[in-house]
Amino acid sequence: MSCRSRLRSLSLIVGLLLGLAAPAVAIDDGSARERLDAVLAAAPADVRAFVSRARGCAHWGGEEPYDKERAATINKAVTGLKCDQLDAAEVALRRKYAGSRAAQQALDIRDGGVVP
Repeated sequence: MSCRSRLRSLSLIVGLLLGLAAPAVAIDDGSARERLDAVLAAAPADVRAFVSRARGCAHWGGEEPYDKERAATINKAVTGLKCDQLDAAEVALRRKYAGSRAAQQALDIRDGGVVP
């Protein structure tokens, strides 16, 4: 078998494997999302609001201020969400709900970097 034939065969195999793996990834992503939603649904309202706020901060924190208008929009959103106060708000909620497994699990979403 020539080198070119081997490369074509290898490319075909890799393509098939990637194609087979794609549905499994999509299914897992959906179940992970369902678990996340269940954790949030079990949490108190102020914890859910905090996680939503943290998501907003994560979103705006990743935006590019490519011009003055965009920078002003981002700054307004970050200021409105009080993103600079997230850590203190999380500490307060963790203290308030120290005995609540549901609240702590929801707050762990942020700590684990899982803020979709």
